[in-house]
Amino acid sequence: MGLKIENVKQRTYTARELQNKEKSTPVEKKRKEISKQLLLMGTLAGLAILGGGVLIVKNVKIKARKRAYEDAVLKFRNWFEEIKSLQSYIWDGGTNKCIPNPDAAECLKKLDNLTPVEKKAFVNEYCNMTGFPDITAVSKNINNEIIGALNKISGDGKNKIVFAAYDSNCSVGRNAALPGSDCDGLFIAYEKISEAPEYSSVEVMAGDLMNQRIINSSGMHYPDALKLDDLMFWIAKVDNLFEKIATPEKIIEYKNNLQYDGKSYLKAAQFNIDLAPLLNDTEKNFVCRAGFFVENLRAGKVLVNHIPHHILTSIKGSALYIYSNMMRQEGLAGKVKPKIKNRAAFCERFSQADDEEKFNICRNLLKHSLGLKTENYPNDPFEKFDMGDILEMYRKVSTFPAVGN
Repeated sequence: MGLKIENVKQRTYTARELQNKEKSTPVEKKRKEISKQLLLMGTLAGLAILGGGVLIVKNVKIKARKRAYEDAVLKFRNWFEEIKSLQSYIWDGGTNKCIPNPDAAECLKKLDNLTPVEKKAFVNEYCNMTGFPDITAVSKNINNEIIGALNKISGDGKNKIVFAAYDSNCSVGRNAALPGSDCDGLFIAYEKISEAPEYSSVEVMAGDLMNQRIINSSGMHYPDALKLDDLMFWIAKVDNLFEKIATPEKIIEYKNNLQYDGKSYLKAAQFNIDLAPLLNDTEKNFVCRAGFFVENLRAGKVLVNHIPHHILTSIKGSALYIYSNMMRQEGLAGKVKPKIKNRAAFCERFSQADDEEKFNICRNLLKHSLGLKTENYPNDPFEKFDMGDILEMYRKVSTFPAVGN
């Protein structure tokens, strides 16, 4: 039996059909999937490289800004160290007066043409140094500058500081000081330990040892200072003269004047004014200074008090301690100067200011501590107090400059 072969009709495919047929095979599908994954991975890798480059550039810029800021901080830190002893006023022998220090204006040229980064560094370093805008911290720093200077003097083996105090009603005494404020009526009593030659008086040493950008100890004059023995001499001198002016009516007037809160310094200091005609010019000067001492002991902001108890008892029984009233610390305790009232608003304004205004405010505060004219601001923190009546009172009770020490 033989095989029967039938003719089989075969189909022919076009090129496109063959291509599509190949694409539909499992192998081809796998190949396509792998190709897509490789393409995606390449794209992501490219993006990652691109992003990494952008990030590197960004980090370089951040590091450059940081380095510029750190350099500026170091620059101003060193600068503040250099100018901390720069006095705002110097003595002019030609005119026999205190005059603004010409070096102060030259000093401020360092703040011209600063970059934004440098301005920010200046503001931050100034605030770190002074405590601004926290006026309580500023006041505390001022007290610490005084105490630190006095400790250095007491540690030199030549002089011992036994008392230091200032007007409790000034901005520092009220914990509302701006950087570079002075301490009104700052008085120092000391004892000499060594008779070695003195190259500088205690008041000058105290002023020079303080950072003038924190406390302006040379604002027209240095802190005042006398030996405790000399103070006791002048206090006793007044006791010997007191009976010449001490009528019953006058004693009542002098006592009432201690609480007087009106404008007249002449009325408040009537005891001192009545006493002055009994003294020559030299005596007036020393009795006036002894008056500052006893008034600070009685009502001032006391920073140091190592006066022996038996001497304190003697001082507190003296006429000068009981009636002297040039600084009016008790009478004005309830009154606050407008410029001090405005301090809180001024500091709040600083806290909310942009970088440029913060720079301008700090620069003006520095100008003020250097005795230079400042730009006016609303609620001007540098408002000057009317000194007319005060100076007239001083003219009646004392003379300037002091004779001897």
